[in-house]
Amino acid sequence: MIEIVENRVSMDGMGFVKVVSDQAVREAWMRSLVPGAAREFACVRCYPTAALSLFYGEVTYPVREVIEMHGACGEGRVRRLAVWRLMDGEGYRVSEIIEFLAEWYFVQTHRRAGYAFVKKLSVNSDEILAFEEAVGIEVLEAEWCLDRCVMVGGG
Repeated sequence: MIEIVENRVSMDGMGFVKVVSDQAVREAWMRSLVPGAAREFACVRCYPTAALSLFYGEVTYPVREVIEMHGACGEGRVRRLAVWRLMDGEGYRVSEIIEFLAEWYFVQTHRRAGYAFVKKLSVNSDEILAFEEAVGIEVLEAEWCLDRCVMVGGG
C-alpha cells in the first residue's frame, strides 16, 4: 500500500508530494510523480520509521504543469492555469516560456490561452505590447500569481 498523504503547491511555486507506505519507497518511483520538465530540479527524500514500520517519501520540485488555482483573478471559481516556475540560471526568456505554456495549455485543456500572468513585470511596456501583438496573449501583473512563476490561462 502506497498512499499520498500530501500533495500541494506553495505560494513560491514549489510542488510538494509526501507518501507513506508499508514497503520501502524508492527514489525513482518518487521522481515519477514529478512533471517531466521539473525532474532535473526535484529534491527527493526517502526514509523509514523503525517504530511504526512505515516508509516515507517526499519530493519537492518547481511547478511545471497545469494546476487548478482557487480564487485566481479575484474570482470565487477555480481556474486552470499552465504554470512554469522560473529557476536561477536556466536561461529561458519569459516570452519563450509564455509561448511554450500557451501550446501546453491548449494540449491539456483544448482551449486557446488568452492571458499570461506574472507577479511583477520586469520589461518595459513597448516590449510587452510587441509580444502581445505577435502572439495574441495579453500579459498582466497579478498580485495573486505564484512567486517566481509565469501562469497562462484562457480567456
